[in-house]
Amino acid sequence: MWPLVAAVDIGLEDVLEDQAREVSFEAVSVCDRCRGNGAEPGTPIETCPQCEGAGQIREVSRSIFGQVVRAMPCNRCGGDGRIPETPCERCNGAGRVSEMRSWEVDIPAGIEDGQRVRIAGAGHAGAPGGRQGDLYVEIRVAADERFTRQGTELICSAEVPVATAIVGGEVFAPTLDGELSIEVPAGTQHGEVAKLDGRGLPPLRGGRRGDQHVVFELVVPTDLDDEQREAAERLAEALGQTQASQRR
Repeated sequence: MWPLVAAVDIGLEDVLEDQAREVSFEAVSVCDRCRGNGAEPGTPIETCPQCEGAGQIREVSRSIFGQVVRAMPCNRCGGDGRIPETPCERCNGAGRVSEMRSWEVDIPAGIEDGQRVRIAGAGHAGAPGGRQGDLYVEIRVAADERFTRQGTELICSAEVPVATAIVGGEVFAPTLDGELSIEVPAGTQHGEVAKLDGRGLPPLRGGRRGDQHVVFELVVPTDLDDEQREAAERLAEALGQTQASQRR
């Protein structure tokens, strides 16, 4: 019996804690009208006349080594050895039907996109006397444009005005727990990184959350009025004089 695969979509924030989701899928089930024997209720089941109840037929062929005998499932009874006198109205004698089914899936915290949760016995119905197949639920974690995920670590960016980078201050960065204020030290350079301890994602088997890394992106203003431009020029001149004196 082939395993059955279904899919569930969750958000990145859902990875923080265990989740329960209901998944719907189409699966082969035992016909509840005939209980899997293929016969209309109250009608007899007969021995297959083609295989005489053996469930298989033998095919004899000749080769250079002599006779070759091959056994294969009977194509009339499907290997069961019996056939219903009156086929079941619901499954047409197959004993199996395809129908929609729902199942609640437990999704562990820390799961990554594309990983699967196995649910034993929730898949397709097995052959008579066989075990029920398994259901594999693929977890699809939606991309969040605010973050890049690397295992339990998260990476995001925060825009920092040039003036704030020069004199210091604070900016706000997104986290899965809400916006958070981050201190920007004076003299911060473009591309420098601040670390937020424990603001990442938990490992799959439990434990401490990973960290979040915030990349500072300096923002240069492009539409200055006359007063702002004069102030910027004075600052540039003062910084140039300061750098010149430091080089002496």
